[in-house]
Amino acid sequence: DGLGDAGTDWQNEIYQNALSHDHNVSFSGSFSNIPYRVSLGYNNTNGLLKYSNIQRSTVDLALNPSFLNNTLKFDLNGKIAMINNDFSNNDAIWSAVEFDPTQPIFNGNTTYGGYTAWIESSDPDQLNGAPNNIATHNPVARLEFVDDQSKVFRYFGNAKAEYNLPFLPELKATLKG
Repeated sequence: DGLGDAGTDWQNEIYQNALSHDHNVSFSGSFSNIPYRVSLGYNNTNGLLKYSNIQRSTVDLALNPSFLNNTLKFDLNGKIAMINNDFSNNDAIWSAVEFDPTQPIFNGNTTYGGYTAWIESSDPDQLNGAPNNIATHNPVARLEFVDDQSKVFRYFGNAKAEYNLPFLPELKATLKG
């Protein structure tokens, strides 16, 4: 009683091919006698669980000016990173192991978005009863109904100044920050 005839492969329904791509390009040169280097990067990586993804864009800038016949040198570096994460719902993994494979993904109930759900009812034809919270939840519904995302913006930077004392060339004064 309660067995269906769907033959659902729940593992196949929650996992995806984890494709990724990574792109980087750098430019360097000199502008008004100030050496520079600019790097741009983009990474898009999917996880094995559907909707699991990270996208990262980065911009790096390095400036290396020098003054006073190269006795005063600066190294200035900055990096900006913009990261978008979609963490998906890891609860779907165990649900895919436990959920009844004879049940279809959808059974037409309106309470749970059409997804098959175990309900508190002795009438098998009733689709929209109260949920049975001790039963395993539909793994596909777990993925669809949880939106766990983050957006992160970070800036990193450092600076270094180095001065060779003209009256004592072997001695340098260095300041880092």
